[in-house]
Amino acid sequence: MKISFLNSNFILKIPQNKNKIKHFNLAQDTVSFSGKIDVNYEIKNLPPEAFPSEKLRKFMLQELNDNPQADIVSLHRQYYSALLSCKTLEEAKRQYSEFANVIDAKELNLSQKPSNNIFCQIARGEIEGYEIKTLSLEVLKKYYAQLTPLNIEYIKENYNMSYSAFKTLLSGLNIQMDKRYLKLIGLKMRAHNMSKAWENPSLKETRNTTFKKTAQTTEYKARISAASKKRWENPIYRQNMTEKIREQRRSPETKLKTAQITAELWQDENYRKKMKINSYAAALSWQMHPSAKQIYQEIAHEFPELKEALEQRKNNQTLNDRQRYIVGMYYKTCAQRYPNLKKELAQIQKDLLSKWGFYDENRNIDEILKLIETLYEFN
Repeated sequence: MKISFLNSNFILKIPQNKNKIKHFNLAQDTVSFSGKIDVNYEIKNLPPEAFPSEKLRKFMLQELNDNPQADIVSLHRQYYSALLSCKTLEEAKRQYSEFANVIDAKELNLSQKPSNNIFCQIARGEIEGYEIKTLSLEVLKKYYAQLTPLNIEYIKENYNMSYSAFKTLLSGLNIQMDKRYLKLIGLKMRAHNMSKAWENPSLKETRNTTFKKTAQTTEYKARISAASKKRWENPIYRQNMTEKIREQRRSPETKLKTAQITAELWQDENYRKKMKINSYAAALSWQMHPSAKQIYQEIAHEFPELKEALEQRKNNQTLNDRQRYIVGMYYKTCAQRYPNLKKELAQIQKDLLSKWGFYDENRNIDEILKLIETLYEFN
């Protein structure tokens, strides 16, 4: 790996397993690591086609070369400041070549659009502050020159329209920025504005309501599942997450919180009865599976210290690091040799619970317990 140093102080992003930040300074033979993204460095390394125009790219690189600490948001607004004084779309196109393909709103065929479309609403004068004949220029000014933050509350309060309506305007008028460039501009803007903006209670409520609706869709769940699976394919990510989860489980705070939650749950009599039914189903699934016990017993012989560790865990005694390792390796070995066994046991347990009416909300828990204890004998 080749690293170039422009000066004696630098920022290098390196994954840290324990999220620790270490510092160094080349002048003192030490090194400085930071988890922050150096946006100015990233903008310098964007490919030319990611910028709205080559002229803007050269302007930004020159300014950043003269002043490495320059704010790219300010540079962007400075470059497009002349756009604010343009009187017509044609004038804006002459001054900025990147607007050559922007569509003039007054040339749109609105008869082919639904009546509730944002363009039709503006044409009928239903959106205050907009006219169809100057719409393209106004949206350009807001998006490019003023860098409108694409968040729901800001657009709703300042532009008399919804977030989705504003995005429809951008799409319909062919006004766009490359996602790579917009992402870096957005990162810098969020650093300035978003932490304060999210303090607005109504914005939090809108965001949470929208997310809850989105999270229930099959498409969203599939996308999240695919992204999670892709991350877990990375061995470094798996190792980091495993260590993080292990540390969290062992932390005194987590143990205390878990104990408090468990204690609260066990105060509920219905919860205790449900857990008892689940334990009955789990025990029976082992008896009903044709080879589960034999498989686990065969593998258990490979771990001489396992029996003592399991006995201690059964008696709610704390395991030492060695015992936790043995138990973990035992279950890992079982899962590797018989990957479907756990699913088969879970399916038997689920079938039993369903047969007993456990998932029926109208079924009385006491009746289920009585039925089970009548049909089966448990030690």
